[in-house]
Amino acid sequence: MKKIAITLTIAAAIFATTLIFTSLYISKLAELAAEYQNDQILDRFCSEMEDNILLTRQSAYNFLSFGFYESTDKSKVNDETFQIDHESVQFFKAYVYDYLEIFMDLNEDYTSAVFVIDSSICRQYFNMKHSYAPAMVQGDSVHYDWAETYDFMNSVHYAQLKETHEAFWAVPSKGSVVEGLVMSLYIPLTLEDGRFFGAFIVSVETDFLKEHLRHNLPYGEEHSQMQLIDENGNVFAAYPPILEKKGKKYCTYERTTKNVPWIIRTVCEKDAVYETATKISWFIILTSLTGMVLVFICCYVIFRQTNKNMREKATIEHELRMAADMQLSILKPATSKSDNILIENFIRPAKEAGGDLYDYVHINGKTLAIIGDVSGKGMSAALFMTQVVSLFRNAVRYTQAPDEITAQINDSLSDNNPTMTFCTAIILSISQDGHVTYCNAGHTLPVWVHSCKTSAEYLNPHPNIVMGVMSGYKYLC
Repeated sequence: MKKIAITLTIAAAIFATTLIFTSLYISKLAELAAEYQNDQILDRFCSEMEDNILLTRQSAYNFLSFGFYESTDKSKVNDETFQIDHESVQFFKAYVYDYLEIFMDLNEDYTSAVFVIDSSICRQYFNMKHSYAPAMVQGDSVHYDWAETYDFMNSVHYAQLKETHEAFWAVPSKGSVVEGLVMSLYIPLTLEDGRFFGAFIVSVETDFLKEHLRHNLPYGEEHSQMQLIDENGNVFAAYPPILEKKGKKYCTYERTTKNVPWIIRTVCEKDAVYETATKISWFIILTSLTGMVLVFICCYVIFRQTNKNMREKATIEHELRMAADMQLSILKPATSKSDNILIENFIRPAKEAGGDLYDYVHINGKTLAIIGDVSGKGMSAALFMTQVVSLFRNAVRYTQAPDEITAQINDSLSDNNPTMTFCTAIILSISQDGHVTYCNAGHTLPVWVHSCKTSAEYLNPHPNIVMGVMSGYKYLC
């Protein structure tokens, strides 16, 4: 019992350890899957922003090329800027609002568009002392000059564009004429001699950006959020606007991209990240626990049955040993000497108890002996054998003739023998002068060893049937 308890305890410990490591492994897979999924989402969002730069810039360049040149083969466009020749500059101021109006009609997603002409260009070509910024607002036909209210020449984004000559998205600066709009796209313009001409700036409303954020949520609006964070760490756009819930824990994933100087972040509930892993872990745990409980129940039932069988077997073995001892106690001693007759015998049952038998009696100057074997093995044969010995001892009181003794035993056995158990035997009578008379009831032929012990022979008695199968049979010696 103690060994079984120790074995079950060790098995339970191994089982629990396996479950723990399995859960940790599944959780790690969930983390890697979530990280990969968010990387894919962030890459896709960054690509969309980059594509917007390319599409918007190309749209602006196409407009400018058709507007400032008589034929498109005179346009000079490279990857980062649009080059304006000196002749086209003269037409720019006269027709710029017409161009802006057409551009806004063709691009309804933009909330505003503005050309910013550098102050140096304005002094040379337009005889103006300050910069010029003709602008149009979507749905408004008013012509604005935003240079009158905003100093583009000293703005951070304009300075960046003038220095790098590279298009980029930017979060509007505080105090900007486009303050309140989520983002603006700055596109540089240069003259054909390489001088910086100015900028073409388009702005997009918050809803435009939020739509991109909404389409890229990794776990839906209930369990995740996408944020855009400026260079100062401030969240300037997020969808959904509020995510944090009391008692919830979150995972964050971030990415930056060229020409979009913002941090793009996804915020995900840990419960959502590990939801599938948790379900799998619980399924494995419950399935394993159920299996383990069933195994323990089976082991318990088997143990009880085995223990019961062992007790029963021990009881039976004890009873058989007692029966064997009783059987041997019934038999006469292995050595006996009477006058000039020496009897020596040896018996070893195949099991604890068996049907082999012998017995002898010294009576009226004669020695009567029986050697036999009962059909079958075990306890039933042992019981039948004791009956034969008892019948032999009772029969020799009335007669010393082997054939009559055999007949009496046979009649007694045959009268009540429902199991049809039988006994083979040789019953013999030895007189003091050495004369031997014997009767064989279906037993193996006896062997006669001569006194010189140099030769032996089988005795060939009259054949008779075994005892216990036919009452009234007349045995012959």
